[in-house]
Amino acid sequence: MQPSIPTGAPSQEIKKEGFEIVSGNPELVELTRVLFDKMIKPLYGDQTVAMDRIERGEDRTTQILFSEEKDVGILVIKNKPNGEFASEGADNAIEIKTLFVIDPDNRPRQGTGTKLISQAIDHATNAGADNLAVTVSATKTESLAFFQKHGFEIKKEMPDKYVQGVTEFLLIKKLK
Repeated sequence: MQPSIPTGAPSQEIKKEGFEIVSGNPELVELTRVLFDKMIKPLYGDQTVAMDRIERGEDRTTQILFSEEKDVGILVIKNKPNGEFASEGADNAIEIKTLFVIDPDNRPRQGTGTKLISQAIDHATNAGADNLAVTVSATKTESLAFFQKHGFEIKKEMPDKYVQGVTEFLLIKKLK
């Protein structure tokens, strides 16, 4: 059985279960590109620079979560902690760049988001981070509630950070 691949993505068989690293795997890079075009581009515009970094694994790790031969979630997370969020009380933090459940309307309450966040926490902890950071658009109230349910606290409002007229929230979770 084939993994679910959105229209326009390659059709070769991909890993059937668990997390799979994207960089270095052309098939998964293309799948990620299709998913970003479908889910991220409408919110934040062109993702060419982000996709170049994902493809090279330059400063971030990208993983796709597969379950029952279907792609069900994606996590993009920085590789190393830094002081970018020190002014918000979160020194030595790793940032989640992207975390989303693919086709959430057909996967309600199956724990996919929790698996993704657990993977992010493990990654950050193993990298020696004290904090985990993420920005969430005010237009994505369900995402904001999800991160807060998992122990993230709003530390800053950032109007017009990525899109004119849209506020982003910076959320931090203490790991230590």
